[in-house]
Amino acid sequence: MSFAEEASGLARAVVALAGRPADELERQLLAAFLFGAVNALALERGAQPPEAHGATLAALVAELGRAPGPAAEEVQFLIEATAPGYHPTVFAVIHRGMEGYYSWAEGDGPAVAGNFADIVRIVREEA
Repeated sequence: MSFAEEASGLARAVVALAGRPADELERQLLAAFLFGAVNALALERGAQPPEAHGATLAALVAELGRAPGPAAEEVQFLIEATAPGYHPTVFAVIHRGMEGYYSWAEGDGPAVAGNFADIVRIVREEA
C-alpha cells in the first residue's frame, strides 16, 4: 500500500472517530489534527514532507469538503504553524493530532475521539 493510500485511510478513520465538524471552527481544528496525524504516519513510514503535505491536502478535499485552492492555502498555513511561536494553539493541535495517530495505530479509537473532543472543548472555552 502506498503512503498516499495509508494516509487516506487514516484521514477517513480519524474523521469517522472525531465526527463530522459541526462548524468552521471544528473543521479548522480537525484540519490541524489531521495534519498532525498524517505527519506522524509520514515519520513512521519514512515519507518525505511533500508527500505528507500532499496527503493532507487530499484529506482536506476528500474528507472535509474543502475546495483545492483553499485547502492548499490551509496546508501552507499548517506547515508554517509547525514553527514554535508562529501560532501556539495550532502548533498544539498539530501535536495532539500526532498523538492521535499513535492512539489510532494502537487500535485505541476512543482515545482519538476523546483527544479531539478535548481540543474542541478547550478552544471553545478559551474563545
